[in-house]
Amino acid sequence: MGLMDKYNKGGVIFDINIEGFNFTSLKALFDKDPSIIYPIDGLYINKKSDFGDHPVAIVAKDGLLVDLPGHETETVKEILKDEEAIEAIKAGKVGFSIHQYEQKKYKKVCYGIHWEDIAG
Repeated sequence: MGLMDKYNKGGVIFDINIEGFNFTSLKALFDKDPSIIYPIDGLYINKKSDFGDHPVAIVAKDGLLVDLPGHETETVKEILKDEEAIEAIKAGKVGFSIHQYEQKKYKKVCYGIHWEDIAG
C-alpha cells in the first residue's frame, strides 16, 4: 500500500446484503434485554434520513439495521475512516451495549450506546 492509498476510500464496503433486514430502535432492543452486547457486522451513514445524516449499525445475525443516536454520526464517520476499526468490525470484535438516560432539558427518556470490544 502506498502512502496516499489511505485517502482513496470512496466508501467502506462490508460485503453484507442488507436486503430484507429490518430497521429497529435502541428502545426496542433495550426493552427486549438491556444486558445484551450486540456485535456489529458493519456501519454506514444513512443520507436519506429526514433529520440529515444518521448512523446505522448492521447486526447481520439478527437481520437488523439499528438506528443509532444522531450524536454518534461524527463518531461513526471517524470509525469508517479507520482501517484498524474496519478490520476489527469485519473480524467480529466490535459491538455496542445500550443504556437508558433521561434527557434533562425535555425530561425525556433516551437511549445511547457504549462501543464495546468483543474478545475474538
